Amino acid sequence: MLVDSGVKHAHVEGEYARRRADCEMAAQTLGVNFLCDVKDMTALSVLSGNLAKRATHVVTEIARTHQARAAIARGDLMKLGQLMNESHASLSEDMEVSTPEVDVLAQIARQTAHVYGARMMGGGFGGSVIVLLDGEYAQHVQDQI
Repeated sequence: MLVDSGVKHAHVEGEYARRRADCEMAAQTLGVNFLCDVKDMTALSVLSGNLAKRATHVVTEIARTHQARAAIARGDLMKLGQLMNESHASLSEDMEVSTPEVDVLAQIARQTAHVYGARMMGGGFGGSVIVLLDGEYAQHVQDQI
C-alpha cells in the first residue's frame, strides 16, 4: 500500500545534491570510487559527522537490499518488513531525507496490526510511504492510517 504524506516531494534547496556530495566525499576519503565498493563496515570508522552518517546509510542499505532479495525469494514477509523499517530509520536518521509527516505515517503504519513494515519512497523530503501488509487487511490498515 502507498500512503501519500501530503508533503510535496521536493529536493529542498539543493539538500539532495548535498547528500550526494557527502557520499562522494566519503568515498574519496575511504579511497574507493563508490560507497558500494566498501565491503567492511569498520572502514567507515575513519569518517565523522555527516560523511559517516551518509556512508553508513549507503553501505547498510546495500546490505539490506541483498537481504531483502533473499527474504522475497523465501517469502519471508516478517524479515522483509524488518528490513523496510531499518531502511526508513536509516533514511530518516543517517541520510536525513525524511520529514516529520513521513516519519509519523511510517510509525503509525508499523504500529498497526497486520503490517510487516513501512518506509518512505523516493528521494525524500516529502512524498509517500510504502507499507507491506497482509492484503486482506488493506482497508483496516488504511482506516488506521
